[in-house]
Parts: sequence; structure tokens; C-alpha cells
Amino acid sequence: MKQKSLKVLGIVLAALMLTSGCARLPLDGQLKVGPDIQGGLASDYIYYSPGGPTAGASQKDIVTGFITAGTGPQNDYATAREFLSEDLKSVWSPNDEVLLQQSKGILQDGETNHLTYSFNLAASVSAEGQYSAANAGTAQNLDFELVKERGQWRISKAPNLTVLIRPVFEVIFKSYSIYFYDHQRRYLVPELRWFPSRASTGTRLVNAVLDGPSDWLSPAVETAVPKSTQLALDAVTIERGTAVVDLTSQALKANTLQRQLLKAQLVATLEQLSSVSFIEIRIDHSPQEIADFNVPQPPSASYTPVALAGSKLFHLSPEAQTEVSGSRAFVEELSPTDFSLSSDERRLALLNNTGLHLSALNQVAADAELVDGRAGLLSPSFDLQGYLWSLTKLGPSALLAVRSDGSAINVSDDWLSSRTRMQFALSPEGSRIAILVSGDGKNRLEVASVIRDKRGQPIGISEPIVIASEIISPESVSWVDSLTLAVLSKDDLENSRTPYFVTVGGSVSKIGVLTDAKQLVASNPTSSVFALSKQGSLYRYRSFNWVLIREAVSAIHFTN
Repeated sequence: MKQKSLKVLGIVLAALMLTSGCARLPLDGQLKVGPDIQGGLASDYIYYSPGGPTAGASQKDIVTGFITAGTGPQNDYATAREFLSEDLKSVWSPNDEVLLQQSKGILQDGETNHLTYSFNLAASVSAEGQYSAANAGTAQNLDFELVKERGQWRISKAPNLTVLIRPVFEVIFKSYSIYFYDHQRRYLVPELRWFPSRASTGTRLVNAVLDGPSDWLSPAVETAVPKSTQLALDAVTIERGTAVVDLTSQALKANTLQRQLLKAQLVATLEQLSSVSFIEIRIDHSPQEIADFNVPQPPSASYTPVALAGSKLFHLSPEAQTEVSGSRAFVEELSPTDFSLSSDERRLALLNNTGLHLSALNQVAADAELVDGRAGLLSPSFDLQGYLWSLTKLGPSALLAVRSDGSAINVSDDWLSSRTRMQFALSPEGSRIAILVSGDGKNRLEVASVIRDKRGQPIGISEPIVIASEIISPESVSWVDSLTLAVLSKDDLENSRTPYFVTVGGSVSKIGVLTDAKQLVASNPTSSVFALSKQGSLYRYRSFNWVLIREAVSAIHFTN
């Protein structure tokens, strides 16, 4: 658990950073953020404080005011409801969807008492908190109808959603990880969701756990929640740092181990709230004594990458460059262009012009075995379960998982066979795979779940989701942590490349422009980010600058 003092400090610092006033969503002119933010930690945290309708307001003023009032979710969007007719007030459902506005909106007159608000869509967030980026230039139209009540215009028809610009969204909403298990129950696998930071956020987080993972992730994970289990009171109360989760009687179907696993899911999810230090689970209002279950996490990623240069494979440490034990003979024999090293550094995969070779390090008389001789192989990758993954650029049955004995498994990938592949990367715990594909003259970054059996053997990958669609031309991808990808994209200028951090289920942020880079790897977003140029120049990102640290490098990877 996080220390309570640190949580309180975080809230205080957030409050000091925000000042009070009002915010208005821009309908014309350049996009700007109003300076008015209201501070209050008792129930609905820190929010913009929009104003209600004024007497004699026109139809356009009412619709504009209503859209702007979406910046104030406190008291269940009470201010926004003031713009609605009496019939609509109680049934309007603002939590069904959030739309992020890319550009200024235009309010147009339609039929009598009918207005349409049009804008370019940047992203949307579903009622379950799932974030989806929109393709560039996606147009969005929202229709409104108005009536007069007691001499004042009010909205009688409106979509069940709110509209925000990104800076306002990042104040009102916060991302949270909802945790599930891999099929071996070895690790907790996070799925990012977005919810407004309100007194009811704990309830929404628990409901997200109870409802289960998104469709794309569900084949790769499981939950300890018994079927049909819900909140008994439809609310998670938090008092003096303790979150009380009261479940319906269906939870009684869980055995002792399942209850421990369920508790671990809820603890990992709810401890993200600054107001929560302890969890109490009840079933039908009866407190439960459930022992803690310590879920192991994937090994912490090394901050020191491994580099291939000439005939050497070595750890790239600032203090000393230590050669990977037992690797030299294989590197000298095969003259590889790329590689992958298992996390325990006992197995080494080397890629050269004849194919992918697997070797056991530090074993007497060990030979390198050709395990994949197909043409057009991409950079290989080991997972924590010990499988070596190999993918071709073109052709059917593209994805293989190679066992430690060299035998290969054809991983079902029907959707992947029709795409041109550029690069792939496995998430730290091995439950998700990110793949760069190209088609129709455009590169795309797609993420799919890795389907495994109870032994951890991969048997397929799910249909993917497209992420970071706002990145024009991604060319390199690697995992930074369990939710973040490092992505390198080609810019309009031929030799210019821009590195990004991409959150799966979240937003995109730039790091800093590079010239002629071909590969980007990272294991920590602030202190361990590296880029490799086509000429073999290796750079490290430090203090907002790219610093050259070595020449003549062929490839670079982290071991986990």
C-alpha cells in the first residue's frame, strides 16, 4: 500500500496547483483553457465550476452553456442539468460517454428549435472508462432540440455524453488500472480505464473489476470474481482510509483461494485512490476474514540494456561494459544482425541471413540451433515463460513460439496473415503483444491479447485494437512498462523521427525529435530511454536531450 502521508501530500500539491474560477469550452477561435478551477476535497475533489443558465438566454447560449457545463461533474453534473427541460433532467446520462474535442466546434441552426454542434473528434471514453483515439479528421455532430419552459429556453433532447478539450479532460479525469490475472495466475495484468476523480470513483473502479476485462483483453486474462457478483449496496464507502466493498451473495461461491485472489484484485485496484489505505470486504453486509494473497509481479526491468556491436554482446552500463557470459563464440560464429536474450541470461537467440538461431549459454559443447529459417524475419523476443517468439514480415502462419528444446508452436493469427508486419513487442508479463503493421499506404500500431493455456503455452492471439492512431507513421515499438509503449514515428521530413510514449488505453506524449533514428527502447520513462540510428549511433535521453554514448551498434534490447 502507498503511505498515507504521501497520498495526502499529493492531494495538497494538486490543490495548490489549481486556482478557482470558471472554464468555458471554446466554440470558436483558438482552443484555450479557462483559468477557473474550484478546489474542494470533501466530496468531489477539484473541478472547474461552470455557471448555470441566465434569464433570457438564447437557444445558442443555452446549448453553449450546457456543453461548457460538462466541465463540472460535481453533484452528478448538477449545473449541466439546469440547462435541460424538466422531462430530460432526470433521465440524461452524462456518464455514458465522454468525447474529446480536437478542434474548435461550430454551432449551427437546423430546423425550428434544433441546433447541431460539430467538431473534429480526438478520442472518446466509454461508460466503462475505455479510451479510444479517433482517426485524424474524424467529424462529430451532436444534435439538440429545445423547448420553452416558463418563458426560458431549455434543452429537450441531448446526447447522453459530455464534450471536453484535452487539457480540461486531464484535470477532471484520471487514469486507473483495473487488475485481472493471467491464466496461470502468476501475475496481475492491468487494463487502463478513465474516470472522473469523484467521491464515487471507488464504486466505479470496483464495478469495473466485477464487470470484467474489455473484449480484446478477455481471452488473455481471467478474474477471481464469481459469476454475477455485484455490489450489494451499489456503492463503495470510504471512511478514515478504509474502503468497504459489500458484495452480493454470489461471492459466497468463491472458495478460500478465490477469495484471496479476489481481495488481491480489489486491493491493487482501489489502492490507487489517495483516500484508501485499507480494504474491508463484506458479503451480504457480513464482514469477511480473508487472508492477504501476495501476487508476484514480473521481474523489474533492468535499467541497463544489452547491445550488439561487432563480435560482442554486452551490458551497456555507464560504469563498465560487461560482456554477456558465454555469448562471444556464438556471436563470432553467426555474425548476427539482431538478437534476444532471455531474462535469466541462459538462452540467446541470434538472427542472421540464414534465420533465427537458439543457443544455451554457459553449457559445455552447446551448439546454436536453427529454429526458424523463414525469410524476412523480424527482431525476435523471449517472454517470461521461456518461449522465443518469431515473426515474418509477410506470408501466412507468420507467428511462431519456440520452446526451449527448439520445437515451434504455430500461434493462431488469422487476422495477422493479411497484414504486412514491421515489428512486434511482448508486454512484460507476456499477456499482450504490440505489432506494427502497414497497409493502404499507412502504418498502424495494434495491440492484441496473447491467449495461453494453464501451462503458459501460447495458443493464439486475439483480434487487435488500434492505438495511438494520431501518430502518423510509427516504425519502431517496445514496451516501457506494463501499460506504456515507446514508439518511434517518421515525420514529414524524410530523415526526422519523433519518439513517443504511448499508454495502452490512454494518451500519447512526445519525447524529443531525433534525426535518422531506427529503433527506440526504454525500461523507464525518465532515466532509461535509448535510441539507435541507422548508422549505428546509440543515444540516451537525458535532461530533455539526446546524448551520443556509442558508435557502431547493430542492435539494442532490454532483457525483460
